[in-house]
Amino acid sequence: MSRRSTRVLAIATAACMAASDAPAQRSAPAGRPGKAPPAAQGLAIHIPSTAGGPIGLAARIIVPDRPRYASGSPIVIQVPGGAQPGTATGKPDAVGLGFIEIFFAFPEGGFGELASGGKYDQRGPNCHRALADVIRFASGKIADSEGRGLREICAPVTPLTNLVGLVGSSHGGNACILAMAHHGEEFPDLAFYVSMESPLGEGAVNVELGGHATGVNPAYDPASGRLDLSRLAWSPSLTATRPGKPTPASESIPPGALFFDINGDGIWSRDSDFAVTGPTWDAGAGPRLWYTPRLIREADRRNLWGATRPMRIPSVEEAEAFWRDRDAAHVIPDAVRKCPRAAVIVHAGSRDHVQAAPDHPHIIEQVEGFRRAGARFVRLNPDRAYVERVAASLGLGRDLACADAPALIEISRKNIASHLEPPDAPIPLFIQAAIAELADRTAAKEWSPNLDAVLFADAPFGDRAEDSRRQPPRGTSAPAARPAPRGDPAKRTRAILVDASQSAGTIRSLLGTNRGPISYPRESGERPTDHTRYYRAMGIDFIRTHDFYGPTDWWTLFPDWSADPELASSYDFAESDARIRAICENGFGCLYRLGTSWRGRNPRPINDPPGTRRAPDGSIARAAGSEEFKKWARTCAATVRHYTQGWNNGFRFPIEYWEIWNEPDLAEQFWSGTPEQYYLLYEEAAKAIKALNPGLKVGGPACTGSLREAYVERFIQRCRERALPIDFFSWHSYGGRGAFNPHDHLRDARRIRDALDRAGYADTELILSEWNAGIGPALFSDSARGAAYYASTLATLLDAGVSQAFQYCGDSHPGLGLHDRTTGYPIRAADAFAAWSRLLATPMRILASGGDTQGCVAVAGKNSEGNRVTLLVSDFQSDRESLHVSFRDLPWAETSAFTCRFFLIDEKRRLEEIHVASAKGRAFSHTLDFGAPGILLAEIRRD
Repeated sequence: MSRRSTRVLAIATAACMAASDAPAQRSAPAGRPGKAPPAAQGLAIHIPSTAGGPIGLAARIIVPDRPRYASGSPIVIQVPGGAQPGTATGKPDAVGLGFIEIFFAFPEGGFGELASGGKYDQRGPNCHRALADVIRFASGKIADSEGRGLREICAPVTPLTNLVGLVGSSHGGNACILAMAHHGEEFPDLAFYVSMESPLGEGAVNVELGGHATGVNPAYDPASGRLDLSRLAWSPSLTATRPGKPTPASESIPPGALFFDINGDGIWSRDSDFAVTGPTWDAGAGPRLWYTPRLIREADRRNLWGATRPMRIPSVEEAEAFWRDRDAAHVIPDAVRKCPRAAVIVHAGSRDHVQAAPDHPHIIEQVEGFRRAGARFVRLNPDRAYVERVAASLGLGRDLACADAPALIEISRKNIASHLEPPDAPIPLFIQAAIAELADRTAAKEWSPNLDAVLFADAPFGDRAEDSRRQPPRGTSAPAARPAPRGDPAKRTRAILVDASQSAGTIRSLLGTNRGPISYPRESGERPTDHTRYYRAMGIDFIRTHDFYGPTDWWTLFPDWSADPELASSYDFAESDARIRAICENGFGCLYRLGTSWRGRNPRPINDPPGTRRAPDGSIARAAGSEEFKKWARTCAATVRHYTQGWNNGFRFPIEYWEIWNEPDLAEQFWSGTPEQYYLLYEEAAKAIKALNPGLKVGGPACTGSLREAYVERFIQRCRERALPIDFFSWHSYGGRGAFNPHDHLRDARRIRDALDRAGYADTELILSEWNAGIGPALFSDSARGAAYYASTLATLLDAGVSQAFQYCGDSHPGLGLHDRTTGYPIRAADAFAAWSRLLATPMRILASGGDTQGCVAVAGKNSEGNRVTLLVSDFQSDRESLHVSFRDLPWAETSAFTCRFFLIDEKRRLEEIHVASAKGRAFSHTLDFGAPGILLAEIRRD
């Protein structure tokens, strides 16, 4: 084992907050900041930070003898694990790779001249602020306490301040993500983040599911990820502040602790039961035992504490606040949004350095969190080419077994075991490989899922860098070199890999639209146009009833507000019936929007909350309130009865989704009231519909793409407070403008998903009930770029977990419709729907890697019969000129013959066949000209 192995393996002994019980160092600083210690120790400095008080933050900078690139050295910041403030004296991992390496101590950490000032808050907000300031220093945005920038300190080596990365050792990973999420706008160009088995997710940081000292918590089921809270119990005589090990009672923490009663006798038993970890910390009200919120919530629910709740046990709300600042799982989307360039590698071995659960839920939490949030690049463990290269430089040989999972694949309980590193290899090997890989990928702009060799063959690679340069890449005899693109080397080529053996879920339709299938004229004398056959050809299967401009609007259905909502004579369903019949009788699903159409030039205030009374001068004489909304809710129930229960000469259509209003945050056109009025309206309508039929789905608020807090977080919180149903949350997006690209839908969906999950609405569906490629002058849907935007959006919504999506709109709407208003034929963006519809013939999604975060996507599927595979590649705006597609492990025998047909959508072709190839076996590859914007569809059928 190399000398560098000792650093990370030492960290492993105190990696998690609960696993570390050494007292925090609080030594006073000695000596002036900036005094240079011996060269082997690096340069000691202090970095100004409000978190570090007048003294600032102690840091140590180590400069390599040889920079990694001719242009200079990338910078890596080492963020320590454990629960303590740490020191700036760690042993270097990256300097031998040609990196400038920075070690630092959190507030109150370190000692002597390397002591930090400020107040340590148990890795809370003050620590996040501290790390953010260290990143700012490394990025060249601030100087040290003596006014020196990093360039001056590191001369003659040039620091590449635009290539800064983080290494989060164990709990240090939580600090990295939380700093990115809370302060990332201050360093948006952060290049990469490497995690060393960081414990994310409830119960991971405090080893609630079991560690090496205790084994797996018997109450935890690794197959399902479920913790059996029914076994939770309280012992008044037990004190447990370390993973599963009771500690002697002390004056600061008296006896009394939670445990899992495995033998069911209600009494703590060291031999059979499982003690719960509870880190202790004084947050200002004396030392307290910080259990996770779910344990405190369960103990409260069952009154495990007895007659008197112990003062040392925080409330659920206090525990939620404490862990919100120390468990980073919930803020990953914010970290990705604020640091969009950051590429991620999460290291994990089959024997985690602390956690014992065999399904490694904390690793899945982090990898999938970044993948679902749309990180530009995320993989579990570094590329084998880099592991082997670093291993050779450390004298460990090239035959070391290691994982090699492609980037951006889904990691789950089913497949994680096959992607973990072996338990006998030194952890620093993988950390060094990850650091080198991410820096090289960033420098080379190379984001292929897997590499055949390291990207910079002449870069230093550790202690034996000069010897390592002579090591060939795996499986070759030639010197290592950056892999050349397949195909024509003069062209910029994108590589797409399809692995038919790797399941990736199910491909959903998402082919919904607004309006139609008949275009009804708004001007007299025009005839309706039936688009039904084109809708079916495109694959449209769901229609939202918005903007028929009168029909299906509440004020048309119930024209006289003074009427009795219980009388059939109070309603006029004639115009609306024609629209709903055209939808339902032609086999389309229906999402019924309860509310009103776009006001446009309509002279009436149809955007007023129902029941609003206006004076003759147009001013509001009486604002609508609870009583008016209850009356309006009765008209909603009558509409539901008419279309689903046959009331009032109605129908029995299977309309399941009922959306309450449209864009209440767009005051000029849809809602002249306040957010509070909308909350009341939603409450009354939702209760009335559920009282009529609990099986129906109600939702809203169909807010605009601005996603204003009042109609996301505050609306959801209000529903939680009132125990109101939100079966689906709907919003709108007219993207493709400015810097917005289809991948940004992930950001919006994750923000909404996180808000719902935090409020207890984990089962609420996400519905994008209006979307298009721009709007007004920025609209470009009738173009190849528009088609690519459409297909890339569908793929992104699939990854975002959106259950239904409704393009606006399907008919011949002037400007936004899918049909040309003059000819009646589908526009070019409709070709994307047709291509996606053909993809749906192979709905079992399989791994397809090679896309990016700028709108290039790859989605592949196979059918249940195992004789078809389909790949859709959509490129919205990259500079690639050719495409190399590779298929492996096709779902048939090696002797099977098959045919692959390629279809293209670009400025010249509209889903036209461009190439046919025949082959035999289970693998196939092909290179063809393909540039953005465009869509490629590859269909493989077994002969």
